[in-house]
Amino acid sequence: MQQVYLSFLRGVNVGGHKKINMKDLRSAYQAAGFENVMTYIQSGNVVFTYNEVEEKCLQETIEQTILNKFNFEVEVIVRKFGDMENILARHAFYETENFDPKKLYVALLQGEPERSIVDSLTTSSSSKDKFLVFNKEVYIYCEGGFGKTQYNNQYFEKKLGIVSTIRNWNTMEAMLQMGTEVKNKGNEPEVH
Repeated sequence: MQQVYLSFLRGVNVGGHKKINMKDLRSAYQAAGFENVMTYIQSGNVVFTYNEVEEKCLQETIEQTILNKFNFEVEVIVRKFGDMENILARHAFYETENFDPKKLYVALLQGEPERSIVDSLTTSSSSKDKFLVFNKEVYIYCEGGFGKTQYNNQYFEKKLGIVSTIRNWNTMEAMLQMGTEVKNKGNEPEVH
């Protein structure tokens, strides 16, 4: 059975490193057997369909595909479409006074962190920024902007011991919309 997946590449096209043209990335995904491949902006956000398999298996396949095609390693995080719907439905920090979605980010983790490690994390009393760890995501609300927060990708990877990549809320919404388009495309009745 075909499933809609969303994949997020960590650290591509940042500061001139690990450059990947999105057209070439789509071609690489198609060559790996993925269908309905769509990309969003240059940071390696890809929607595609494939037979239902474990996310870890897809992650490894995509990482190997990128290594073979582009000759460098990239860590990949994969989510099923239904999981992505849940991520956006959680409404983390929406009740914050003067809530601004432009200040909301999501760190997508390759795995679920140990509860004891999550419980040991605390927000700095000197920071207006806050975060919430839920399953394999960290919701980050940056009052002063993401460029100034200590709660960046390196912070969470170090504290949680898990590979992650961060996307802003607009990107998350755009990816869900693309996933919805691909999903609906697959549900359209065939015209004869």
